[in-house]
Amino acid sequence: MTEAERVVVYYDGACEPRNPKGVATYGFVIYKDGVKIGEGKGLAAEPWSEGASNNVAEYTAMIQAFRWLIEHGYEGAEVLVKGDSQLSIRQMRGEYEVRAPRIVPLYEEALRLAKSFRRVSFQWIPREQNEEADMMSELALKEYWAAYKSEKAAEIRPEEVQRVSGSTFIVRGYKVDLKAYTCECPDYKRSNRNPRLRVKLPCKHIFFRSTLDGDSLARG
Repeated sequence: MTEAERVVVYYDGACEPRNPKGVATYGFVIYKDGVKIGEGKGLAAEPWSEGASNNVAEYTAMIQAFRWLIEHGYEGAEVLVKGDSQLSIRQMRGEYEVRAPRIVPLYEEALRLAKSFRRVSFQWIPREQNEEADMMSELALKEYWAAYKSEKAAEIRPEEVQRVSGSTFIVRGYKVDLKAYTCECPDYKRSNRNPRLRVKLPCKHIFFRSTLDGDSLARG
């Protein structure tokens, strides 16, 4: 069976804005015969908890991809798993030991699920070859972050918002550009300090809810 005929899984995880104890998210995409047949994304652990880490997110992405394949009738298929996490790839190959308490049960679950397929092989790839799965994990992060900051935005009062021009506002003293999805506040800068992130994570000032000149300013 050639690689083009295999089921190929790309998986990735992230934990932002800090690792560990940040917001851990996962993403995966699945291809068969060169055509994408599935994808998934979501939270890998309780946000801000002890169990939230990049490695937890990586393993969760792999596990969720295996579950997707099983749920969609791909037991018995040959599966090639590709990821840019050398740790999880080498652990699944048996090259590295698994010692971290938070990783052991995930590793064991991944091994259990892998037995559902005829053959599973694991291949490390550089990050630039894993962009689609990486983007899925970042979109999951952005979705959570948007909901998280949107709740905090409810405390902003109408009198704390001033329109400057077009999509630009001053919210609680900080310049916000809704079109560019940017804010000058320290929270926005902290959230987006990782240069590897390709999505912009909002602050509460971007999600202010008010009414000015009769226009709804809610942004999501």
